[in-house]
Amino acid sequence: MKDLVKRLQSYLAFDQPMQIDIISSNFSLIHGQQQQIIRGWSTGSTRQKLVSRYWFNDVLGHFVALICLPLLITLAIVHSINSHIVAVLFLAAILSFLIMLFWHYLPNFTREFLPNLETVKNTQDVLEQETLIHQLRNQLEGQKQEIIQQQNAFEVRLQRELSEQESRLLKQQERTQRKLQEHAAETRSSAEQQQEESKKCRQAQLSNFALTLVFYVWTRSAGINGITPNDQNAQLLQQLYGVDRGSLRQNLELISGTGSKRKNLGERKLTEMRNRFDEAVVFFKQLNYTQGVSMLKDLEYKILGNR
Repeated sequence: MKDLVKRLQSYLAFDQPMQIDIISSNFSLIHGQQQQIIRGWSTGSTRQKLVSRYWFNDVLGHFVALICLPLLITLAIVHSINSHIVAVLFLAAILSFLIMLFWHYLPNFTREFLPNLETVKNTQDVLEQETLIHQLRNQLEGQKQEIIQQQNAFEVRLQRELSEQESRLLKQQERTQRKLQEHAAETRSSAEQQQEESKKCRQAQLSNFALTLVFYVWTRSAGINGITPNDQNAQLLQQLYGVDRGSLRQNLELISGTGSKRKNLGERKLTEMRNRFDEAVVFFKQLNYTQGVSMLKDLEYKILGNR
């Protein structure tokens, strides 16, 4: 009963709309409802709705309650109402409303309701800013974690690609090195074969002096003077046999030389020359060219004599 009386007194005194707790509760309720309906609903819009609620709900409700209570008492006393009483009550209501408006509703609105409403609005703004900042921080932290994960994944992928590329390069290097080794081995084997063939060819080929003796026989048989010891004849022999021109010229000089040059031959040189004459003789004997054999015998006697 006491609580009901206190609530009735508070309502008639018009204290509840000014209390900051009630304003804060109504602000949070209306703001939350409107944000669910309209995206981007602001605290300024909620403030405007509470101002409208103050005048059209709280003020009008309070004034109607104040008018209805005396009217009910009057009806209880006076059992009949005529037009004169209605006119008096209407004028009294208008006069009462003007008095309440300028002496109670409007002063309370400007002195208490608006400051409390601004305080609640600023508190809500700060709360929303903190919530937004917290959300932004969470988003930034999430983005940071995502970037870190992407960076780690990129580093892992890059490391894997580098490892694969390094492995491919090593394999390619090994293949290239193996090919080079195989090519070098083939080249070395080919060179060895060529050297072996060249060696066999040199072994099968007559010596330089024996080749010069063969050339001597051919030129004598053809009636050509081709044994004169000069650069031209030496170059011709080089083109024919593919051996050193200097040694060929020395051979020509020895074949066509004077007795003084032939006397300076040592024992070793004489033995070597006899062997070369024998090679050339065998060559012409295989050709059954007896005239060439006789030419060689005569030349051998001229050069070597009875030594």
